[in-house]
Amino acid sequence: MNDKIISILEKNGIHSYGFIPFSECFPVNKRLYDECVDCGMKSVIIFAIPYKTGKESEDGYKMSAYARVYDYHKRFAQIFGSLIEDFNNAYPEYKFVSYADNSPVNEKIASAMAGIGVIGRNTLLITEKYGSYVFLGSLVTDMEIEYSHSQVSTCINCGRCVAACPNGALTEKGFDFEKCLSYISQKNVKTETEDNLLIKHGIVWGCDICQDVCPMNNGITLTDDRYFIDSFIHRLSYDFIDSMNDTDFSEYPFSWRKKKVILHNLSIVQDNKGNDS
Repeated sequence: MNDKIISILEKNGIHSYGFIPFSECFPVNKRLYDECVDCGMKSVIIFAIPYKTGKESEDGYKMSAYARVYDYHKRFAQIFGSLIEDFNNAYPEYKFVSYADNSPVNEKIASAMAGIGVIGRNTLLITEKYGSYVFLGSLVTDMEIEYSHSQVSTCINCGRCVAACPNGALTEKGFDFEKCLSYISQKNVKTETEDNLLIKHGIVWGCDICQDVCPMNNGITLTDDRYFIDSFIHRLSYDFIDSMNDTDFSEYPFSWRKKKVILHNLSIVQDNKGNDS
């Protein structure tokens, strides 16, 4: 059975995947989890999609790689549409429901348990093929699927991410999300101290420092998905974002906040640079 499932996944460009019983997953959304229980769901097909393009920005601003490309939720909608059609054709007697982000189960832990990757000190899933530059999606089904259960494993604990974290969000004791520059950059209202942190490090949205220094991200396979490659923002600027219409702005992940948030970040960092990139 798994060979047929794997064939469908790989036909749809998915090459990092695993399987885990639904009953062994950790619930995160009680309403969705209860719906799955009521529907007799038995298995989770979990997978990772890479987004890192390998392209280099030309603007001098620091922005997370995931934010320089189109919003992954829309790409998952495309992938799920094709996947569910293929699974329904192959297994018409079973149900398949898709999730990304808003999932009934903890997709990160499910991925680690299914053997897709390990959990890093920065709490991110690190896959062998794509490193930590991945988005996670899942299909929940009432079909029983063979699986190789594994314990959740952690990274090599080299400590480089802890040493590199500019604001001490990562420590030997764990992760303090309120100190994370990625979290700070996305806040609607920031303190003067928080603004100065963004200025100091040139950050306008998100932070990849802990990922970029991770040795487990060396030599990873980059995405070949044109959805991400063709939408990469090479030259970011205040005027570039300000001139976007609502439709274009909504294509990017930073649109989950209003435009004023990223414009504020660009304004303070740009003024500090003393030029308009």
